[in-house]
Amino acid sequence: MTVILPNKPKSIKVHRGVYCLFHLILALFFIICIIELRSNVVEITSTFKKVFPELEIQPSISESPKTVLIRYDEGDVTTVDRWIGLIDNFLDEYRTKSETRNVATLCDFKHPPKKGQSCPIDLDNFGPCSPPFYGYYSFSPCVFLRLSEIYNWIPEYYNTTDRLPPSMPIDLIREIKLSNNKNESNQIWISCAGEHDVDKESIEAFNYYPERGFPSYYFPRAHRNNRFLSPLIAVEIVNPKPGYIVSIECRIWSKNLPYKRNNSGERQGSIRFGIMRDELVYEEG
Repeated sequence: MTVILPNKPKSIKVHRGVYCLFHLILALFFIICIIELRSNVVEITSTFKKVFPELEIQPSISESPKTVLIRYDEGDVTTVDRWIGLIDNFLDEYRTKSETRNVATLCDFKHPPKKGQSCPIDLDNFGPCSPPFYGYYSFSPCVFLRLSEIYNWIPEYYNTTDRLPPSMPIDLIREIKLSNNKNESNQIWISCAGEHDVDKESIEAFNYYPERGFPSYYFPRAHRNNRFLSPLIAVEIVNPKPGYIVSIECRIWSKNLPYKRNNSGERQGSIRFGIMRDELVYEEG
């Protein structure tokens, strides 16, 4: 006996088709949301990591050091040449870029660079910190500071002596006042000091070349493809006490660059390093 099953109504087939199509669209929408969310998380994370420029130091034996110790002996050529060689390698980037990039012939507060141009970096404009020795065959070695590159970041300057932070050094306040008289106060300022009282007593002074700040005509960095020449400040550490590790902190001053540090060594808006000149030992003949 043959049993003939009745045909299912067309409405049931249509409902199943609509149901499957609905879940397919829902699954696709879910996948798109996940992809978009992941890309946003990566973008937000990257933004938070690079929202503020960081202060970098040379010479350094590491690309991103937490603490740098520059130790040398004027009587030992090997120890001195080690640090000179590191600075030479670092500045080679500036020599190469200055020759191959679109660099303006003149940059100052009255003549900012044109769009797409970088300002020239004159390596002979760093006083006693200039090549070839950078102060390392003297009692006053030098370090070089620069800001990490943040595309299109615009600083907010301390350009008047009104409402300055109470922690700002007095000599920097005087510098801002003098630069304000010359209409050159739009700078990201730098101050260096011994980290503790014993460190402050172990250094005679700090000198800054070619000036004490990163001038406004370098900002914002509107260059892509690594065409930007980051400004440099050379800091001469005048006669650090020999035979001791002298801890130094250099800080950047801008209204939209926060300054933070904690006991674990993490810091923002500054960099810490040590300098040690080994004492010369003479043997009696």
